Amino acid sequence: MFLLAWTWTAEASGEASQAGHLEFTTHALSASGAACAQIPSAYEYLMGSLVRGFTRAWASEGHSIQSGEFKVELVFVLDRKAELVHLELESAHPVGAGQDTLLAFRSASPFPPLPEAATCLAGEHYLLEVGHSLRGDPSR
Repeated sequence: MFLLAWTWTAEASGEASQAGHLEFTTHALSASGAACAQIPSAYEYLMGSLVRGFTRAWASEGHSIQSGEFKVELVFVLDRKAELVHLELESAHPVGAGQDTLLAFRSASPFPPLPEAATCLAGEHYLLEVGHSLRGDPSR
């Protein structure tokens, strides 16, 4: 397996004591996927458009991103129309966070159109890690 990771963090707002952040890390699972993701527009697409789409879907489904700590890993494949053609849950802690994350990711599809320079993302397998932690957590 070929892993090359990129991380993007989104601040979660809420009550001061409950504010935290969502962290997204994407891993290319092939050398060609990693090469593609190094193209600036493809990188921005993976770490911008996908994450924004997921975050909007998560919020619209009524999930509270301030609800505690979780970590979920998904494997996904997009087609040239930016629709999900493959999505599977690799791991989730706690277990219930996995199904909520799958639903939000599915409802975010189709994602914004792939930029011309990023069409190499189509058909590639990527691992997306989504994590949430509360700010000020003494265990971090």
